Amino acid sequence: MTDKDSLKAEEWFRRAKIDLEDATLLIRQGGHFDTIAFLMQQWLEKYLKGFLLLHGWKLQKIHDLRALLNETKKYGYNFDQFAPLCRKLSQLYVESRYPLGEARSLSREEVLRISSQAEKLVKSLASKIDRSND
Repeated sequence: MTDKDSLKAEEWFRRAKIDLEDATLLIRQGGHFDTIAFLMQQWLEKYLKGFLLLHGWKLQKIHDLRALLNETKKYGYNFDQFAPLCRKLSQLYVESRYPLGEARSLSREEVLRISSQAEKLVKSLASKIDRSND
């Protein structure tokens, strides 16, 4: 990996952090749960892309978290336990961008569950980054 690749990955992580901060702010305010779910999807998408870039992945214009999660397998990682979370957030992302019917309303509890699971995924990814830099 080159320094340039590392800088690209760091930019993805920086932007992911902004999405997390925005989602956290909305959670504290207690509303806009659909927007929070969208921001959570964006957070994970950007974090996964940064993770993959650190491992030599060529950037792709893709928004499906399941596909990005599967890409980690090419580098020897398995995060299958987070596949249901990625499927749900990818579905919520599509629904937020392409209204095809009555909008789904998420509860605060559901958003907090999603947030907790997303945090676990990011911590798992981060732990692999830390080990690869030792």
